[in-house]
Amino acid sequence: MIVEFVRTGVPGLDEILGGGVIRGSSILIVGPAGTMKHKIGLQFLREGLLSGERAIYISAVHTLRDVEFLMKINLEFDVEPYVKGGQFAFVDAYDFLTSSVGSLRNLLKTFVVMVNNMLKAESSRSVVSLTPMLNIITDDSAIARFSLLGTRFGRQRRSTTLLILDEKAQNQQAETFLKSMCDYVLITSHSDGATKIKVYKSPMTCSQEWHTLIVKPKGVEIVKPP
Repeated sequence: MIVEFVRTGVPGLDEILGGGVIRGSSILIVGPAGTMKHKIGLQFLREGLLSGERAIYISAVHTLRDVEFLMKINLEFDVEPYVKGGQFAFVDAYDFLTSSVGSLRNLLKTFVVMVNNMLKAESSRSVVSLTPMLNIITDDSAIARFSLLGTRFGRQRRSTTLLILDEKAQNQQAETFLKSMCDYVLITSHSDGATKIKVYKSPMTCSQEWHTLIVKPKGVEIVKPP
């Protein structure tokens, strides 16, 4: 069996992970607000686009214009040509979720709409900003089903999925479920005046030490230890 790896687009992280992440796997990145999680997500999408893959971003907070702006100022990357060319798709989950508060049936309808968008995009990389969605969804079983269906769909289509979650932004049970369900779990933190990241869970043996993240003109990267 041949295992294919894809790169995350974060210098230093792929080396820690042993060459990248397995194609079709699910990655959860969780940590306090302001610890560069969304920057990492955007770099993950950029890496896919530069590698000739299709990508999709699902968010209830950002708009497509926000994403274009953030990628330009934080990564020095113009995503607009990829949008026009059909390689990059954006799903605005705001309208879906605000009309289906707490309803499992409507939530699953929302998921079907998202899946249809992913099918149309034929995405091979997906980033989902989970925090606002899980704050709106009040049913724990709905959170579990939504997350399980999303990651399973990605695995079946060999679409590598990155989920972004703010730490303690929802009940602990939901966060624990997500950690157990995803193939990879990355944890971010802010301590001693620095933003740090570590691999909490991986199907491959790798370092689980804390590593410092720094901001560069084209994104964040991991500082190599002395």
